[in-house]
Amino acid sequence: MVCAADVPCQRHRTICHNLSGPHSIYQVTYLPVDRDGVLKLADLENAITDDTAVVSLIWANNETGVLFSMKEVAEIRSYAVGRGW
Repeated sequence: MVCAADVPCQRHRTICHNLSGPHSIYQVTYLPVDRDGVLKLADLENAITDDTAVVSLIWANNETGVLFSMKEVAEIRSYAVGRGW
């Protein structure tokens, strides 16, 4: 499974859409962002499962100016891996 933030970036959306096409073996879980384009890290933590292989986020969105906290994202992913998720 791939966890991806549903950000307003056409390239990111296209890649995720292609990964989850009708003949794909991948499932993409789209994580909502608020009206400012910010991801709630609790949503990411709740979305990660044993089947999560990739977390795909845009570090900095040049269209909105939003910066994701990669340190916190990495900590959530590391915690999930350590717990066997």
